[in-house]
Amino acid sequence: MEANEMLQEHEQLIKEDILPRLKKVEDAQMEFTKQVESIKSSQTSLELTVMKDGKETRELLRPFADHYLNKVTAEGQAAKDIKLKRLDTREKVVIAIVSTIFGTGGLTGIIVGVMAFMNGGQ
Repeated sequence: MEANEMLQEHEQLIKEDILPRLKKVEDAQMEFTKQVESIKSSQTSLELTVMKDGKETRELLRPFADHYLNKVTAEGQAAKDIKLKRLDTREKVVIAIVSTIFGTGGLTGIIVGVMAFMNGGQ
């Protein structure tokens, strides 16, 4: 009878103690799995939102960036053009003075130099 009693005690222990604990562990594991899946879904949704916002921000800022770059380029070109015109005017004035001093057409050189200076080197 002892074996039969031990068997009944083990069955009772399994039914009353081990199976309820195992059920709690399985339930907790299922809940954990659901939460992980929920977090993965939320993370994917957040990533998509961030990517969409980033794209919208880039599209919004692109015209401003293009405008700024065009402005900087135009300002640089204008400064370069002004510098070239100043050099051109000085060059014409120097040529007029040198041709007046060393050339045969003194009066013509003076007139050309004055006209170049008045026209701003154009």
